[in-house]
Amino acid sequence: MKPKHFTIDYTIYPFNLLVSVCESDNCVRKILKDKLPDDLHSEIDVVFEPSVARTVMFQGGATIIRFSKEPSQGIIAHEALHAVDFLMSNIGNLTVNESWNYLLEYIINQINKNINN
Repeated sequence: MKPKHFTIDYTIYPFNLLVSVCESDNCVRKILKDKLPDDLHSEIDVVFEPSVARTVMFQGGATIIRFSKEPSQGIIAHEALHAVDFLMSNIGNLTVNESWNYLLEYIINQINKNINN
């Protein structure tokens, strides 16, 4: 799989989701430094804790899913659920309901669409 990154617009929520697939640590670090405000640069290292995939929400709501290797559908679903949980908790929607389910489906579909293009 060719390394790539893309942004998923949450459309009705005031945040976006950055997704990185198979990119090097240096590449992801540069992207985050370009996209995040300077005061959040000290938080970037948490993205690089050893794992196949990692989802991190920074202060202010900026979120990244990083797949260090080509992800399976299970890993995509797992990390997408973290992104949904982070977003919904951030906006105060703490009860799992249809809005969680629709957003989860949307994120998984967007990741698959972008990975396969």
